[in-house]
Amino acid sequence: MTKTKDTTTKKEASSTKYRVMRVNNPKNGLVHYELVPEGQTINQHYYLDVLRRLREAVRQKRPEKWAKKNWLLHHDNARLHTAVTVQLYLAKHGITLLP
Repeated sequence: MTKTKDTTTKKEASSTKYRVMRVNNPKNGLVHYELVPEGQTINQHYYLDVLRRLREAVRQKRPEKWAKKNWLLHHDNARLHTAVTVQLYLAKHGITLLP
């Protein structure tokens, strides 16, 4: 393997680079985060998996909000957010979007 400037191998360097997806609550702190490996395509299918894990994190970490369905999701109009499968999932599970 070829060495990079920081003396780690290219394979090691590429396996440690991530993009972070975070879900915060201003008053109560971090609810959920995911490290997305470099090169991972974030499409509607990947995003649906993230939403499933997010729902579970809210259920476990914010049971009072889960019980009252008192939580909002804010995302932009990226293609994967507006995909029909994502919109159907949000509607099916009563997830309210912040406008």
